Amino acid sequence: MYPIIIIPLEDSYAISINNFKAKDGSAFWMEYRFGGIIVALYNCDINYITNRIIATIKQFKGNDIEELIGECFDNMGKSNNDLIIVTMLLNEIHVELHQWLTSSGDASKVWKRIASVLGGYMAFKSLIDKLITNSFQEFSDEALFTFQKESTFANFYLDKNKTMRVAYTLGTIYPLFALDVLKIQEKEVCIKRCQNCGRLFLPMSRTDEIYCDRIYRNGKTCKQVGYANKLKSDPFKAEYRKAYKTQHAKMKRNLKNIPNYKEKYFNPWIDAAKNAMEKFRSENNIEAFSQWIKEHS
Repeated sequence: MYPIIIIPLEDSYAISINNFKAKDGSAFWMEYRFGGIIVALYNCDINYITNRIIATIKQFKGNDIEELIGECFDNMGKSNNDLIIVTMLLNEIHVELHQWLTSSGDASKVWKRIASVLGGYMAFKSLIDKLITNSFQEFSDEALFTFQKESTFANFYLDKNKTMRVAYTLGTIYPLFALDVLKIQEKEVCIKRCQNCGRLFLPMSRTDEIYCDRIYRNGKTCKQVGYANKLKSDPFKAEYRKAYKTQHAKMKRNLKNIPNYKEKYFNPWIDAAKNAMEKFRSENNIEAFSQWIKEHS
């Protein structure tokens, strides 16, 4: 089993998996913001991962568990799955795989273990759905459900700044998920669902962001695609954005020649244009708004 080592920092975790090495041979560490483990695990394509593991097991001809895990990784291809999370999910079936490969035991245990992991994952997703929408009203104060796993240890130490840290060594993924749940509540971390791709994300600057920055299609991010679609469905906004770009270019040309151009001309134009947009939108009169833009160009 590959142990997972996690060190909570100020607003993030440092995570290492013992078999992962950097090019220089040193331990390879990944950093996740608080909430990042929940987001990465939730967004994993669990069906794709499970199917690749099953296909690898069926075709596997060797008898070395390390070789099998390596082949599972190779078969992940260029999917969007986070390899750290994939490794943790592979850990969940590692013991049964090892028993199957090193003995003549019942091979059906492998499939039962994969089914168990899949069931636990779906329970996890259900809990996160309720967590991000704060929809726990139907539950009493009893346990929502329980993950019971072994092989969790805590090592206390002082870092180079003489700050006490705790390094957790985990054999499975769900204690890490539980720690992340505690951290996002402690730090009031906001997790959002992208209104374009439907995946979870952590807003980078504003908590009211509705699109993530992942590449969605043709090199464009969800934020770019979502905003473009929003403009298509809102002709008033589209008209405003086109005029805004013109006014912004004009401002950049005049900044050196006209003192305080932005404060005197550009900002007042923005305020007036937004007021006009709302006025004509309420009247559903796009022609009048277009005429206003021409007259105030």
